[in-house]
Amino acid sequence: LLYTNRERLNPPMEDKRRAYERRAKDRHIADLRFLFADFRCEAYAYEVYDIYRRIILLGVLPFIPTPTTRAAIGCALASAGCVLFREFLPYYNIQTNILALAAQYQILITYV
Repeated sequence: LLYTNRERLNPPMEDKRRAYERRAKDRHIADLRFLFADFRCEAYAYEVYDIYRRIILLGVLPFIPTPTTRAAIGCALASAGCVLFREFLPYYNIQTNILALAAQYQILITYV
């Protein structure tokens, strides 16, 4: 659904604020708004990435039998998540980005 509507989700405009406002007013994608409303136009698919990250960290890692291996893989995945989040900063609101980055580091500390 996001891929088929990508032109409406990320309007090709130079002004980021106008693109965000245009996307917010678009009635054709109103039923999908819960998936992308808080994200910048370029990051409309971030929620999909985040769900896969959560599935791996919470649903796959517990099945790794060795605790040391589980911690190492969890630490590597959490580190990659921190770096990707910090470089991408997907939320439109800067305060939300700061809070979410702190949460990413907290997940990393959990695996360390």
